[in-house]
Amino acid sequence: MAEITIPCVCPVPGAHTEDTIYLPDTLGFTALAQLVMSARWYSADTDDMAKLLAHLQEAYLLYTLSGWTLVDAEGKPLPLTEANVRTYLMANPSVAFDVADAADDLYGAAVVRPLVNRAKPSSLRGQTAGSTSARRRRGPRNPKPRLRSLTTTTPTAATG
Repeated sequence: MAEITIPCVCPVPGAHTEDTIYLPDTLGFTALAQLVMSARWYSADTDDMAKLLAHLQEAYLLYTLSGWTLVDAEGKPLPLTEANVRTYLMANPSVAFDVADAADDLYGAAVVRPLVNRAKPSSLRGQTAGSTSARRRRGPRNPKPRLRSLTTTTPTAATG
């Protein structure tokens, strides 16, 4: 289990000087699927890579934490919920970045692999046995119809 030490972000100032965030060494299927599907869904709505990466950072905070040492006003452990992650951890951007970066270091390859595999073309690389494209006809595309003269010409005295 990875432990990330952060400055105290508890609701009571001075409860202690540091908190610890716990991340599992590996993600289970559900947490990994949440990250991958979240990134896949979000990437369908935007071509902006910065926005996609920011969304993934948020997803790391919401789906990968396995525990923390934050306490409430009475000194009791603060439950690890999405609301509390947003209120106490994400409200402190520098702390949130540190935790999200640690999660990315641990899980980034596992999250990106399914996304890359899905983006790969389904056909194998290389030449095919024959052309799969429609064959081009030789010559002009739309030849003009040839007009036949309906009149005949006969030489006259002037033309000779």
